[in-house]
Amino acid sequence: MLVIKKIARELVEKTKVLSKKEQEKVIRSYVYSLGSRGLSKYFSRLINEVQKLQTTNYKLPTIIQSAHPLDKKTLSHLEKELHATYGDIEIEVKEHKELLGGIRIKVGDTLIDATLRNRLKKLQSQLVTSH
Repeated sequence: MLVIKKIARELVEKTKVLSKKEQEKVIRSYVYSLGSRGLSKYFSRLINEVQKLQTTNYKLPTIIQSAHPLDKKTLSHLEKELHATYGDIEIEVKEHKELLGGIRIKVGDTLIDATLRNRLKKLQSQLVTSH
């Protein structure tokens, strides 16, 4: 049963950014693919878990990492923008000195890397390929 819950959570997370119609289409497709693998006995349990997560006001896990503490205004702005894009989210803020500057945001399995370290790596790569 633990595996069913994990699969249901992943389905809900991966389809959270889609419209309800698209969510149903993707989830239905996945559930039917279980049948082609001889796993049709799990249909009802998986569908029940997905519906339970969708109706319990599931919030997409979101981690905001920064090199330095973010002020309330910046954090509020980020939260508003992320909510507008991804819907209900649960934010956890972490401080990581190794980022040097900027922020890195992980929403579900989507990564937004706006760190100074990442920008320097991109610049280095551009310089190396241009020579």
